[in-house]
Amino acid sequence: MSNEVVSYDDLREDRDYESGGVQVGEYLQQMENKRKANLLLVPTDDDAVKAKLRSLGEPITYFGEDKADRRQRLVDLVMNNNIDLAANDVEMGEVDDDDDIEDEEFYTPGSQELLSARQFITTFSLEKAQARISNQLKESSVSMTKQLTIRRGINDRVKTFELGGSQLASTRPISYVTINQNNTDQILSGSWSGNIKLLNKKLEILKEFNGDEGKISGLDWSPTTPNLFVGSGNTISLWNTESEEEHPTATFNGHDNRIVRTKFHPSGKYIASASFDQTWRLWDVETQQQLLLQEGHSKEVYTLGFQNDGALLASAGLDAMGYVWDLRIGKSIMILNGHIKPIYGLDWCDNAYQIATGSADGSIKIWDLRMSKDIFTVPAHNKIVSEVKFHDKVLASSSYDGTVKLYSADNWVTLHTLEGHSDKVMSVDLTNDYIVSSGWDRSVKIWAPE
Repeated sequence: MSNEVVSYDDLREDRDYESGGVQVGEYLQQMENKRKANLLLVPTDDDAVKAKLRSLGEPITYFGEDKADRRQRLVDLVMNNNIDLAANDVEMGEVDDDDDIEDEEFYTPGSQELLSARQFITTFSLEKAQARISNQLKESSVSMTKQLTIRRGINDRVKTFELGGSQLASTRPISYVTINQNNTDQILSGSWSGNIKLLNKKLEILKEFNGDEGKISGLDWSPTTPNLFVGSGNTISLWNTESEEEHPTATFNGHDNRIVRTKFHPSGKYIASASFDQTWRLWDVETQQQLLLQEGHSKEVYTLGFQNDGALLASAGLDAMGYVWDLRIGKSIMILNGHIKPIYGLDWCDNAYQIATGSADGSIKIWDLRMSKDIFTVPAHNKIVSEVKFHDKVLASSSYDGTVKLYSADNWVTLHTLEGHSDKVMSVDLTNDYIVSSGWDRSVKIWAPE
């Protein structure tokens, strides 16, 4: 008998004994591979496995592949290519972290002006929120009996609203009307002919503004400067009703398509705009500089609105989706997903945590930020809901069915239906004393208690 000592490598490399149908060399090779695989620093966490695959230039997942399959693919890849994970672990970890940030945390660096705006909005909204919460606490201390009496009084008064006047204010459909809440004797109307008109409560035309050749689709009064307003069509224009100039005091350029809505921030320092270019943007009123270009919608952005405190903005559009954006951090914090057709109208309730959206599906949905979902669906109209507006304890809606409807903002019961337009109603706004609406019949109508 030979005293020669047979080494592990000799058996693996030089001999091909058969044992049970399996060659000894192959068997030993399999055992060695298994031993090496057990020693490999292959992570077990699925996110770490994906990161390793990405750093090696491999797809992070295949169709139908589960976590175990993915890890085994990484093991096979390392074994077949003699990759030493132990030697490259630190380096690969660094690459993985960078790749994760680039692929999964995509962002566009903001300007110093945007940072300053976010800081201002944070401070401003905190002060507004404190004042709002203080008022809500006072209201909550009022007895339920008194609260019900007040609400019944509001509801009973709303039911008495009737048509009080009408004015043909353009040669084309009047797409938007808005009341100056700082001076409720002033009303703005904008039409598809490109002109904007200033009216009083008697619907007398006081002044006309012509500066946009496109369809006027959005108007909003400044909350801090009573004579200042913004209009939108092909461009965004800032106007002063007391100016003798025939041109806007400022314009904002940047959108690549029609601008549908423009809204002032509650501070009066910023303007937000919604456009058919599938973005909404934030502008500085003083410098006319674009501070933020926000993407996210898959189709045209049609409407938007600021929360009363100014911390949040909600946008919605023809993709039937809505988003709530936190302006302080630049992220979407809630998705309004429930309508089956495009959203045309949106407004915030005074309580700052509820939003109403009106859709081409004929419904109005009420969304609650505290529960991150819609809490009520109002079967409002049988055609497109073109606009929704809150005021005090009342919600108003306009529709292509030719009507304006009023609802209780407590239980969403329909209080009154206003009929008088001969065609589609495109816009509505309201204050304590009256309601104003406009539509395809080229008229502005006013509704007041009998």
